[in-house]
Amino acid sequence: MAEITPHPAHEVPLNRIKKGLLKSRLSHALILEGSQDVRVQDLALEMAAEIMCHGQTPGEKDPRIFHLTHPNVKVIESTKTAISKEDILALQHDFNQTAIEAGPKIYVIFDAEKMNGYAANALLKFLEEPHANIYGILVTSDALSLLPTILSRSQLITVSSGSNEAIFNQLIASGAPRQASSVAAALWHNIDRAQEAIESDEFTHLLDHIPRVLARDTDGPSILKKMRDYWPELDRDKGAVIQFLDVFMLYLKDLLYAKLKASDKAVFCEVSPSLEKTAEAYDYDALLTIWNETLALKEKCEKPIHLSLALDNWALMIERGDVI
Repeated sequence: MAEITPHPAHEVPLNRIKKGLLKSRLSHALILEGSQDVRVQDLALEMAAEIMCHGQTPGEKDPRIFHLTHPNVKVIESTKTAISKEDILALQHDFNQTAIEAGPKIYVIFDAEKMNGYAANALLKFLEEPHANIYGILVTSDALSLLPTILSRSQLITVSSGSNEAIFNQLIASGAPRQASSVAAALWHNIDRAQEAIESDEFTHLLDHIPRVLARDTDGPSILKKMRDYWPELDRDKGAVIQFLDVFMLYLKDLLYAKLKASDKAVFCEVSPSLEKTAEAYDYDALLTIWNETLALKEKCEKPIHLSLALDNWALMIERGDVI
């Protein structure tokens, strides 16, 4: 791997690593969530270098880390469609051997979302018995694709390119409402498309009512009835269904972040109290089930389907808390 040049988006997460090391509070399992436009894999190696040189005389970071040749730093790269259990077991075997050099041992897993179920469970066993001088960095474009039990045992660090923030600021400057600007900037990386959405009544309606769909109301209407009351003609327009699902998944992601005590990442920024209250009403696995079924419904919308029946089944699944 070539030498790494600094990226502006790396400064904040690297400072978090430095502070965590100084205070001896750095988790032994880190999840680094970000996209390739911010060179998230490079950032993972920069983090490994910070951990490796902590407590040493300041100087240049060991170049072997960036060339993937340092004996104490093991990198699993996703050269296949999936990361297998054997890949994780080989990593554990290496780390159970006596270190060739003094210092921490660090493993980095690129594209961690590609771990199959056997690999994820093998890694989980490794995380459940952390060793004092072993650190793991899991790199992924979507932290919520990882096992909930891995998420719960790890420190989540998200890095952004700043494009969403730039669009959000432009929308605010144009006089758009804060909540609508936050959601539109998260959905569309294009200022014209985001502005068009904000100016539509349909988008405003979604923002008003989607948080109410999952709210647990004592003796209140069912989720299916709420959906039908709020959007009586939704199933007549496949494009409207897809936009509904996109906004719903953003809200659902906010609920998942709330479960991880990371509500500061919420795009539904003006409903934080009700967001946290709703999150408390669901366990993590239930929210993940809803996430997976919503994603499956969105994929089905790309094919010829009976929209009304698909939406009703989806709403009933959420109500019952099971998988259809």
